[in-house]
Amino acid sequence: MTNYHGFAYMILSRSGVSVGISDLIQRFIQEKPAIGRYDILIIDEYQDIEQELAELLQLVKDSNPGIQIIAVGDMEQKIYDKTTLNVETFMKGFLEDHIRLKFTQCFRLSAHLAAELGRVWRKEINGVNRCCKVDEMTEKEVILFLAEQNPEDILCLGARTGVMSDTLNILEERYSHKFNKKTVYATISDNDSMGKTEPKEDSAIFTTYDSSKGLERKICVIFDFTESYWNVRISKPMQSYTVLRNIFCVAASRGKNRIIFVKSDEAKLSEKTLSSFVKTNQKFEDMDMSEMFEFKYKEDVEKSFAQLKISKLKSDDHTPIAVKSTDDLIDLSPCIGIYQEAVFFDNYQIDVAIRLKLLLNPELSRLYTKEVKNSSLDQKILFLVSLDTRQKRYRMQVITPFVNEEQSNQIKARLQTRLNRDENAQVECKIDFYDQENEKILFTAKGFADVVKDDVVYELKFVSELTHEHFLQCASYVVAMNLQKGILWNTRDNTVYEIEVPDRRVFLNTVTKTVTKGMMECYYEPNFLQKK
Repeated sequence: MTNYHGFAYMILSRSGVSVGISDLIQRFIQEKPAIGRYDILIIDEYQDIEQELAELLQLVKDSNPGIQIIAVGDMEQKIYDKTTLNVETFMKGFLEDHIRLKFTQCFRLSAHLAAELGRVWRKEINGVNRCCKVDEMTEKEVILFLAEQNPEDILCLGARTGVMSDTLNILEERYSHKFNKKTVYATISDNDSMGKTEPKEDSAIFTTYDSSKGLERKICVIFDFTESYWNVRISKPMQSYTVLRNIFCVAASRGKNRIIFVKSDEAKLSEKTLSSFVKTNQKFEDMDMSEMFEFKYKEDVEKSFAQLKISKLKSDDHTPIAVKSTDDLIDLSPCIGIYQEAVFFDNYQIDVAIRLKLLLNPELSRLYTKEVKNSSLDQKILFLVSLDTRQKRYRMQVITPFVNEEQSNQIKARLQTRLNRDENAQVECKIDFYDQENEKILFTAKGFADVVKDDVVYELKFVSELTHEHFLQCASYVVAMNLQKGILWNTRDNTVYEIEVPDRRVFLNTVTKTVTKGMMECYYEPNFLQKK
């Protein structure tokens, strides 16, 4: 029993092939290794299969003629919009002649809530859990209620920087003996640091609707289940109604004994709104280059990645710099990324970064006290991350220094092998995406390249492993500044790659299709040929 990547790793290892996580499935498909004999293949959560996973499954089936296949899943619980694959069509062909069974009893939910979700999903769901109580509470009532519960029984879902984070902060301030970094897992992004922090069986969980699949606790508290939050989410560019409906419905079904909807001044999201189809918004918004390849169709991301010319550069020392990436259940990865630039480059000013964040969020200005201004670099970085995440635990609970003197010297020494302290750091750049008919800018991708030296972009990471999205981020900076080369450098283990974009126009075409999820097929800009 394993996940797809674990299976690919196991089979490739037997064949003597070693490869990183982000390349496992592709390499498996390329190598077509001897898979071995199996009697039965059981696929769980089949609704989440992507194109590469479909190809892996087909190889397993082809290697085992006559294998019995059982596929378990529910298209109504598909909450990831990351593939162009038509999963239903694939499964029909993959299973060939098959018996279809429906399971209608839900052992987690009450009859009333199950029936409501069934109406939204237009399918039969019979809730048979008489112990499941569904009710509503105010934020204050929720805090008092949770204070009396065991952390391992609690799951909280909602917008990451809204009332849910306020509730977490209050619980950790008032009831720190029970709620703290050892007992509470709280996500800071939907793409958290490659599993650096994971919830434990006995920890409370604070996360988003989008991350709720597969989670279950005795008590589930649901924040922001409102008409206004739904409208914010559904109005985002490229947001699929079906996927968002599934996200909200899955989030509403995670509690076994108590499901509590947090009351607010906003109107609660109605069954009618959830059930009413909304066309996808095709008006685009400006985006951050560091995030624009996240949560896009996997197949399109790989087509963009395939346009790059990548060469691994020689490095003498690959000894990992052993900076601790967590403090109990607090993820320190964003802090370390800031630290390596702030401690090395002369023109990186942490106070400027803080003031910029406060300029965008003036309601937080009161937190920038004299004590903070006079604090250490580590403490200022934690303060900045707490502003970004709205989680006070960064500045109240993390032990400093989170990078010790030896590790700091190692980081500076490693950076100094290729860069100087007075480099041109945090260089702003952008790519404008135009409407071909009227030549007006539809949206802009904006970013800050870490360093530009001798007309070469340097993108610095401090991660367990580089991903294809990291390569594409660096390449986008190269194209945005009309340069020839980029260097992607994982300073943690001194892995360095040189990146070139052989054909700028082809690359921009694939990037355009990727970041717009196919709504724009190719890139256009006025006088493109002259700029090439």
